Amino acid sequence: MCGRGGGGWANVALEWQGLVSCRSGVLGYWPLARIHGAGTNEVRFGPSETIRDELYFSSATLSSDGRWAIAANISAGAICFYEVRAPSNRFAISPHPKTAFPAISPDGNWVASGTWRGSGVRVWEVKSRRVVCDLPTSPSVRATFSPDNRWLVTGGANYDVWEVGTWKRKLALSRD
Repeated sequence: MCGRGGGGWANVALEWQGLVSCRSGVLGYWPLARIHGAGTNEVRFGPSETIRDELYFSSATLSSDGRWAIAANISAGAICFYEVRAPSNRFAISPHPKTAFPAISPDGNWVASGTWRGSGVRVWEVKSRRVVCDLPTSPSVRATFSPDNRWLVTGGANYDVWEVGTWKRKLALSRD
């Protein structure tokens, strides 16, 4: 489904529900527990849960509801989705050569994929799993959605702000 490889630490995403990590062929989930008490606001991690092993993921993130771990498999050119509590429930969307940095909109409707040593950001509609557009960007670019689902920001050699849905560039900033 998503290709095979090796590797070390790649990227870590922290969300309210937990932390997802990809390293040494393991996509893992670390639940978070907030401990509230007199004079403390402690956070406890773990124990770690394996979502998927024996695959190389370059980067991963969690959906805002914590239900899905979304990971980039650069060797397969695929973005892989795994349900955190039921990892056998999974699917992949592809292709996107040199895909490396997935981002999912807070409402879960869109996934954008940046690249490592590639170019362009590809955007998919999650429900239909179809590509909706390819945004022209510089090589090796990351993407992230705004908390209100209105904007996609891409950053590489420069920064661009795209309107979600129309995918029109609304702002371009050079990076000095």
